[in-house]
Amino acid sequence: MVKEKKIATYIADFTYMEKGQYVVEDVKSDFTRKNPVYRLKKKLIEAIYNLKIKEV
Repeated sequence: MVKEKKIATYIADFTYMEKGQYVVEDVKSDFTRKNPVYRLKKKLIEAIYNLKIKEV
């Protein structure tokens, strides 16, 4: 949510706790990693929730 407005929906493939840290993993092909919509959603989620999405 940005200024109380839903911008996008993002569903990670895996989420778990490791050494007290929240880990978000997403399985992406090379093609999908270059997709502008995916890249925007990834940046938005990382910025809003202050986390790093690990691509595998």
